[in-house]
Amino acid sequence: MRTSDKEVDFYAVVLEAAIKRKSLYQGMALDKQKLSEFLEMNGWFGVDIHMGKRSGHFGNSVIFLEEKITRKLLKCLKLWLDAYNKSDSEKLEILAEYGRGILPITTSEYSAYIKESRLENDINSWKLLDFLLTMLPG
Repeated sequence: MRTSDKEVDFYAVVLEAAIKRKSLYQGMALDKQKLSEFLEMNGWFGVDIHMGKRSGHFGNSVIFLEEKITRKLLKCLKLWLDAYNKSDSEKLEILAEYGRGILPITTSEYSAYIKESRLENDINSWKLLDFLLTMLPG
C-alpha cells in the first residue's frame, strides 16, 4: 500500500451509498456483520484488502480502507444494498431487473417459469437466479 493513498471509513461510505440507494442497510452492528459475511463469502470480490493504519479488526465499528479499494467494493455491493433485508419476492425482482441487462433471454424465461409456478416467494427462486447470473457468461 502506498502511504499517499487516502484512507476512508469503509462502513461510513457504505452507509452513505445505502442512503442514496434507499437501501434498508442502516450501518448497525448486525448490518455490519452481514456485510462482512457477504464480503467474506464472495472472497472480497478478488480485491486485495489492506486495512488502513487506523483500523481495528474487520467487524469493529470503524474500518479504514484505501479510497480506491472502497470504490471497487461499492460497485460490487450495489445489488446487495438494493436487496438488503427485502422479501424473497423483492430480491427476485431486483435480480431479474439486473439480469435483463446481462442475460435478457435467460432471465425472461426464468422469470416467466417462476411466475407461472407461483414461486416468487420461495427463497430458492432468487438464490438460483443469483447463481445463474453469476455463473453464466453474459
